[in-house]
Amino acid sequence: MNILLGLVASVGLTSPSTASIINSTNSAHILSIDSSEKVDLTKIKIETTYVDVKNVKLETEEDMLKFLIYEIMDSADNDDVYDALYDFLENRNYWELSGYDFKIPEPEEVIETKLRFRALSENELFKGHLTANLVITNSTTVNPEPEKLANYITQSDIGFIYNPNENKIRETLMKENPKLKNYMFSLTNFKYSEVTLVGLYEFAGQEETINYRSGLEFEDQFRSRDLFVEAYNSTQYDSQTFKVVHYPVFGMNDFLSHFKFFSFEFSALSAIEDKNSLITQYHNGIVKYQINSGPYKLWDREYYGSVNWNFSKGYVRSITFTNRIEFEFKIEVKAYASWINTYYSRAKAKLNVVNIFIL
Repeated sequence: MNILLGLVASVGLTSPSTASIINSTNSAHILSIDSSEKVDLTKIKIETTYVDVKNVKLETEEDMLKFLIYEIMDSADNDDVYDALYDFLENRNYWELSGYDFKIPEPEEVIETKLRFRALSENELFKGHLTANLVITNSTTVNPEPEKLANYITQSDIGFIYNPNENKIRETLMKENPKLKNYMFSLTNFKYSEVTLVGLYEFAGQEETINYRSGLEFEDQFRSRDLFVEAYNSTQYDSQTFKVVHYPVFGMNDFLSHFKFFSFEFSALSAIEDKNSLITQYHNGIVKYQINSGPYKLWDREYYGSVNWNFSKGYVRSITFTNRIEFEFKIEVKAYASWINTYYSRAKAKLNVVNIFIL
């Protein structure tokens, strides 16, 4: 029976970027990219994709569309094509789809058609259009028994993935298992250590567990102001706070059960004044801070005299919310000097933070 499937442009939902200070690992589009930096799809030429729909269960237009897109991805073997088509699937309202109407071929029938994916001006990553020529067949050869998805998986442990999300997991899975094709599966039950691979089409009803190891890497760095207070017959105070905010893509519960440490490298300066002089110290190191273990002191220096006192402090702590976790760095200086002496009271602090990871 012929099934008419008219492929038209469809609308989806964007995946908004959620970040504060540190960029989220689940961003779908990056804002304000210059047009010259977009990937020009018009310059990409791909070979004709040959598709056999034998034994493939295609019940809706969306089933057929996804099946063809995954076949184009696999056939093109081009990172820009892969990224563009994956972006189309995730962000339909940034794209326009056009092409010939076509039907699922009868047994042994051959249909030639094409699909054109045009990036709209609002698309921040791509411009131009990508044309895919298709030859669709429906062979009648009958398999003696249903194929097993497990036969296409040679590596169920796919190694280490930084900043995992669905796209990165799928790309790594395909790289480690080259026999696996995009149309064969979907991914579900995401965790920071495993994901469930669910068979599609002729593999429907089959599931496999894929394991991996993960960590989170942040690109941002922090360089504080030079804090300095000087007091005479007064109290002076200054501070500065820096926060790393992360929204776990796979939920807070799995995040807290999987990740235990917040790691970073720091260098710092502190100074306090006793009754004779300003005493400066330098601090540096790599810190592996246990998440939710209370404030961790980077330094804590103070001087308390009979008429003057001052301190210089630096610390980091974690704060957990229902949908995010914050790592707060804070440095502060404070000084007091009484009027009944001839000395000032002074304090300094400065902090630099780089190489931020969650492990």
